[in-house]
Amino acid sequence: MTKKKWIILVIGLVLIVGYLLMGDSSTPENKISKEPVKDEKNEEKMDAQAELKEAAMTLYSQDETTKWELKANSIEHFADSKQIKLKEVSAEIYEEDQQVVTLTAKEGILDTKTNFLELIGPLTIKSGAKVIKANHLNWNTVKNQLIGSGNVLLKQQGLKVRGEKFISQIDLNRLRVLENVHVTSRKEDDKNEK
Repeated sequence: MTKKKWIILVIGLVLIVGYLLMGDSSTPENKISKEPVKDEKNEEKMDAQAELKEAAMTLYSQDETTKWELKANSIEHFADSKQIKLKEVSAEIYEEDQQVVTLTAKEGILDTKTNFLELIGPLTIKSGAKVIKANHLNWNTVKNQLIGSGNVLLKQQGLKVRGEKFISQIDLNRLRVLENVHVTSRKEDDKNEK
């Protein structure tokens, strides 16, 4: 072998050995992960993408005859969810631009994809002299109905009705109390007091 060939062979071996030594990324210091490093403290903060205090929104029934002016002490929207959580909810409900109902609830959940509204009590619904109390309420935007459940109490002049569920049109004029219903009239209350 000539001197030139030896020099080329030595340089080639040096390059190959250097490549093997430098290219070995099996040690933890040299490994680059393709997955992001999780920071659990920041992960919780990032879940709630938005939190608004003293916020308001307007919702409409599917046929747009009913409008809800919904207010909440706080509204939270989470990144991986289609739901908005509401705290300390109040609402004024209008039909044909006339207020027909007021409502208060401890909290609520609004599905932003379907506009399905669920309110969790204790909650109170008022329309004129009629008052309904319940633990849970759903608004069906397609049928434009209120569906309530849990310790339902309907009060109106001279009448108290208790049950486990109710279904009503928005204005509370057509209302049915269902399941384990107990009716007390004011006259019965007067007889019991004597």
